[in-house]
Amino acid sequence: MCILKMIFLVATLIFGMPLISRAGEPYFVAPSGKPICFSIESLERQLCISPGQLSGVIMVVLPNADQGKLVCEGVEVEAYDYLPRDVLEWLVYVPYGPESNDSVGLIPDAEDADYAVVSLITSDLPRINSVSIPVGLYAWRQAHRAYWSDALATLAVMTQSGNPQTA
Repeated sequence: MCILKMIFLVATLIFGMPLISRAGEPYFVAPSGKPICFSIESLERQLCISPGQLSGVIMVVLPNADQGKLVCEGVEVEAYDYLPRDVLEWLVYVPYGPESNDSVGLIPDAEDADYAVVSLITSDLPRINSVSIPVGLYAWRQAHRAYWSDALATLAVMTQSGNPQTA
């Protein structure tokens, strides 16, 4: 299992919600209104599959019909289509509007690969990517801030009440 997947799972279990921008999930981004072209290398890297090991994918969940469509070699992709490695470079997400935030679900044909949700984003706005903040450091900083916030608030109340002693 990929380290990013493990970190995401632990963070979700501890905090009860995902970090900013679904950290660790694979995604493809294009400018507003432009199609998103897939690449084998990027899919393998984002799905934590060794280079050259991805034989193909089964498209399980397609984009929302009102957001856009997946096209491969000029043909619209249907649910449960198997796309071999040699056609993945021709896989394109065509958005219907200028801004879209959609996703597809796929099963990679590779050893030790699991079902994955791939986000498809077309926007000119910058993407917040929480992968740049290590989860352990993030959690430590949040706990540190919460501790000192509570400690200073307690000290302020004790000082205002005329009892400067701390427990």
